[in-house]
Amino acid sequence: MTSRPSHRSLDAAATGAAQAGPEFDLDLGEYLRRLRRHWKVVAAIIVAMLAFHAARYKMTPKVYEARARIQIKRINVSSLSGGAGLFMENWWNLEYYPTQYKLLESRGLAEDVVHLLRLQDDPAFNRVVAAQDGGTASADADSAVVGKIAQQLGGGLQVVPIRKTQLVDLVYRAGSPEFAMRAANAFAEAFIAMGVKERARTASSASSFLDEEITKVKKKIAAGQKRLQDLNREQNVVDLDPASNITRRGLEAISRDYSDATAQRIEKEARYRQLQSTSKEALADSLSGGLVSDRRADLLRLESEYETKLQTYKESWPAMIEIKAGIDQRRRELDKLIEEQANQALQNAYAELQTARGRELQLKREIDRLTSTAIDEQSVAAEYGSLQKVLDNDQKLLDQLLRQQSDTAVSANMGVRDNLNVDIVDRALLPRTAILPSLRRSLSLGLLTGTLLGVLAVFLIEFFDRSIKSSEEVERLLQLPVLSVIPDISSGRGVYGYYYGKSPSGQRNRGWMETKKGAKESPIELLPHTQPRLAISEAYRSLRTALLLSSAEQLRVVTVTSAETGEGKTTTATNLAVVMAQLGRRVLLVDADLRKPRLHRIFETSNRQGLVSLLTRGAEVGQGVYRPTMVENLYLLSSGPTPPNPAELLASNRMFELIQYLKKTFDFVIIDTTPALAVTDATLVGAMSDGVLLCLRSGKLQREDAKACANHLAMAEVRILGTVLNRYRSTPGRYGKHYRTYEAYAETSTETDLAATDSAA
Repeated sequence: MTSRPSHRSLDAAATGAAQAGPEFDLDLGEYLRRLRRHWKVVAAIIVAMLAFHAARYKMTPKVYEARARIQIKRINVSSLSGGAGLFMENWWNLEYYPTQYKLLESRGLAEDVVHLLRLQDDPAFNRVVAAQDGGTASADADSAVVGKIAQQLGGGLQVVPIRKTQLVDLVYRAGSPEFAMRAANAFAEAFIAMGVKERARTASSASSFLDEEITKVKKKIAAGQKRLQDLNREQNVVDLDPASNITRRGLEAISRDYSDATAQRIEKEARYRQLQSTSKEALADSLSGGLVSDRRADLLRLESEYETKLQTYKESWPAMIEIKAGIDQRRRELDKLIEEQANQALQNAYAELQTARGRELQLKREIDRLTSTAIDEQSVAAEYGSLQKVLDNDQKLLDQLLRQQSDTAVSANMGVRDNLNVDIVDRALLPRTAILPSLRRSLSLGLLTGTLLGVLAVFLIEFFDRSIKSSEEVERLLQLPVLSVIPDISSGRGVYGYYYGKSPSGQRNRGWMETKKGAKESPIELLPHTQPRLAISEAYRSLRTALLLSSAEQLRVVTVTSAETGEGKTTTATNLAVVMAQLGRRVLLVDADLRKPRLHRIFETSNRQGLVSLLTRGAEVGQGVYRPTMVENLYLLSSGPTPPNPAELLASNRMFELIQYLKKTFDFVIIDTTPALAVTDATLVGAMSDGVLLCLRSGKLQREDAKACANHLAMAEVRILGTVLNRYRSTPGRYGKHYRTYEAYAETSTETDLAATDSAA
């Protein structure tokens, strides 16, 4: 018995490395090809999103935008000393402009706008809130209605500061262009009015204390005058000469000092109360000699540095934590400095007030003592003169307070008028066109979202599709060469390829080869024989060339198999045998698929005797078991009767001896076998042949099954010559370009042959 040699694949190393190959390593071109493959999905989603956004544009109410521009300036610090000013304003602090922006967005300002535009009387605004309140007529109900209208009104305002300027845009959006213009201008005017009222309130609080002191002095003067009148009536005092009385002269001097002390005490107390009503930041800034401003600027620099680095580093970064700690430390130091400076200013003012009060009290006591002494030493005339002097001094004090009150009122009015820090730069104009919705923006958004969703849908489809679709995937997944790509000729319309020839009118024609309406498509088997000029026939000739060049050894016996059924192995074996026979070689096509044989049907021959007959010795070699076909130089060995044990027959020594005999008898032997994953027949026959040609169907075979089939054959030490990718859908990729090249080349060759035929005719 002849021993059976072991065929170890020359490509075992490459095949064994199939598991190590990366499964997903797609380039940009591959992604583009996948998008082109599913362009209808992308187009459908884009059309749907465009329709959705177009409908949304039609249903969205129009919105108009009006823009008013104002300028907000800072106001310098002023004090009450010397009558130079009557109120204080924050000058240089980081919170000034953010505070102004929040005031513009406040509900109080919105309520002022409601009153300014009389929106509480407008049915378009108050019908909803009035219905909620049940139509109750009261002050609280009216305030609630105004508050709700203000909340609704403020929702349309947008405060837009212009960077590095003092300008602020008040942008108001509404469904009516007229109301948008009125509201934007009303917010600007109401904000100016709010500033005027605030400054007037500050000025009135500064002068209220002077009014109280004037009232006290007037009451004192009235009491003194009444006392003098009573004394004059009781004692009948006609004339007094104070020049001869030392006590009287001393009393006069102390009275003048007391009058000055009282004026100083009133001035100190007024300044102290003004400082109490002033913010600590302003006090500290004005009294620190610029130290608070320097500290605040340093804090601002650190915060700006932190915000800049925050765009690069995270908050948990050690350097960022250190900067944050420095900012917190400087803020605490700044707050402490402000607190200390403000407290120091208040303490100094209070100390000066206490000193003035003490001096006033001391002089008052001295006046009382001298007055008592003068009364005791002199007669009623001395008392009368003393009271007269006190009355004169009180009158002088009253005159001084009245002048100061007059100066205060004038300064307050000028301060409110001259220190308005808000100006309207540009008033809002009537908008002509709506800003929302925008048809261009809606369509652009629809196109963008549709494209993104379409691309996402394509990649989801590709992600969940585990089938093999291109030769690049085969080479990357299995680490095996793709010897040929056979295009899919089934179009669902009875079209399976190009034909070249003459039309019934005698003109050379190139067009689609179509079956008759309602007829089945022409089979792909034997197309290289029946239609040799088809592009698919050229693809099989390309397979023939690649197969002959795939090994340095001479190939005599090639087994054709696949991973599963329907992969095109029988078609590949048949057409490969045809193109091999077209080279003038004696080719034998063996049907070793003993379970579902099909080659006898393709060649329309009998299957009574065949491979099974030879293996079971039901027939002998040379008794006409292999028969010639309609293809010159091509012979067929059909499967024969269906055996009960096909695997045992194919694994027998008789099968090995038969292959060795056929190798000597024919130039080339092609064996069609069963799928490799279904049964072991293909593995057994492949081990006896020179190599195996693995057929894969594009778009159907799963990647896991392809890898399992390649690994299965490699573990059995079956030599895999390469793969054939069947039923490939032509795309703008590399093999799609090759397919079109076949068509162009075939067309040129056909036209040349037809021209030669016409010349010969």
